[in-house]
Amino acid sequence: MKISSALENKLEQQIQSTELISEEQLQLAKELQGESEISFSDALVELELLSAAELDRILVSLQEIRSVKLEDVQIDLEAVRHVPRRVAVDLKCVPIRRSGNTLVVAAADADEGRVRDGLRNVTDYDIVLLATDIDAIEHALYVYYGDEQVAGSVTSDSVSQRDSSVGMWGLRPAWAQSFETFVLHEGVMQARELAKQIASGEYDAINFPLVLVGPEHSGRTHLLAAIRNYRMAKDPVLKGVFVSGEELKTLYADYKLAGLLDALSYELREASTLLVDDFAGLWGHEEAESWFARSVANMREHGAAIVLSLGQEDQLEGPVSQLLREVLSAGTVIQMQLPSKATLDMVVESRCPSKYAGALRNVLDSCEDGEATWNSLRDFALKTKTILDEHSAT
Repeated sequence: MKISSALENKLEQQIQSTELISEEQLQLAKELQGESEISFSDALVELELLSAAELDRILVSLQEIRSVKLEDVQIDLEAVRHVPRRVAVDLKCVPIRRSGNTLVVAAADADEGRVRDGLRNVTDYDIVLLATDIDAIEHALYVYYGDEQVAGSVTSDSVSQRDSSVGMWGLRPAWAQSFETFVLHEGVMQARELAKQIASGEYDAINFPLVLVGPEHSGRTHLLAAIRNYRMAKDPVLKGVFVSGEELKTLYADYKLAGLLDALSYELREASTLLVDDFAGLWGHEEAESWFARSVANMREHGAAIVLSLGQEDQLEGPVSQLLREVLSAGTVIQMQLPSKATLDMVVESRCPSKYAGALRNVLDSCEDGEATWNSLRDFALKTKTILDEHSAT
């Protein structure tokens, strides 16, 4: 049995204070622990000083089960996969997250031993229990496991449909998407400042939604990712959503077909931060636009931060729904510009190997004023290595 050293210490103190075993037996257990390099609890069982069942009961009583507000926690869909629906419903519990060999589970059942035993029958993970109320559990069961008549159990397909709302999977970018690596210049300073306020939670003075408008490669996506990364690092259990407008449109349609649109609205309403990149991907569908407008209004009432990203042409066109137009007009719109050649030159100096610097500056110099972007350098990098080396050698 693998338990924490702190709990091991509590176990020893409990045994001494209650005199469950003699001082001589206690010493034998500690000697075996040292000789065999096993835990103190395992030594007690191996010497048959306590049965495994007796030890479990003592350990459960010693643990201080913390409570949690389930609506404030971002549930990891990967953790949900480890507990079948029938078990979660029977035990009235929902997995929250997995860390290494530990599965954190929120439960409403007062019989902690029953919950632990039930989970041990379906998973080999060490279980950490958090207490929560039954209403929150039942709602989470509905959201993450679905209705009993149509769900049965969580499959990889059903999880993957919901997984896109989290937007966390993917390869690591070459440069960390943070405020430190953001290309800073006059045309984006206000946008970055407001994004940093949102990331740090100091956004009372901002009218949401905050709409970042700018051409492609102006840094809109980078700022959204920087907000997400900062908030996740600051508070890993903080619930947030990072999604594209196109993904949001697909989610709306799928949840509607599944009869779970209320569940999607609940997920958004309970998020502390909503980040939607290329928001215009949702546009053109009045019913979906109106649903999103109502969701944003609910989120604002709950104090959530909402940041949307738009291209300049999209801003001029606008959504179909009058309700969504009103929501956007009530927010804060920030215009972002492309970096200058001089700014990109400094970025090249700080990010790229010195042997490429000359070649990359030549690429920037060949661009017309106002057309030099980081994408110009990406296009150059997509050429063969031989061409890049030839340029860097001249």
